[in-house]
Amino acid sequence: MEKTTAEKIAVMQAFADGKPIEVLRFGSKKWEMMEAITPIWDWRLNNYRVAEDYDKKAEEIYTTTFAKLYGSAGNFGYPLPLVSRPGLRAVIEATKKGELK
Repeated sequence: MEKTTAEKIAVMQAFADGKPIEVLRFGSKKWEMMEAITPIWDWRLNNYRVAEDYDKKAEEIYTTTFAKLYGSAGNFGYPLPLVSRPGLRAVIEATKKGELK
């Protein structure tokens, strides 16, 4: 289904706000996580949407987990390590399973 300009802007704004985006690539029937840091939006061939299962707690879990591993986020002025969205999902799943405490 073709998105309107306003819908495309909403998806790209969500990306700019740090929300995960899913892409339905041309010829595919499965939505997958977009992992690009600087995406090339190809609306003619692909479809994009804000990830449906986005959990607002994801960033809190990430921050909490790395704070436990490395000490508080502000120690020595070092920021928390950056992790890709799939990496973040792995941290969340491991936390839910009790593998990271």
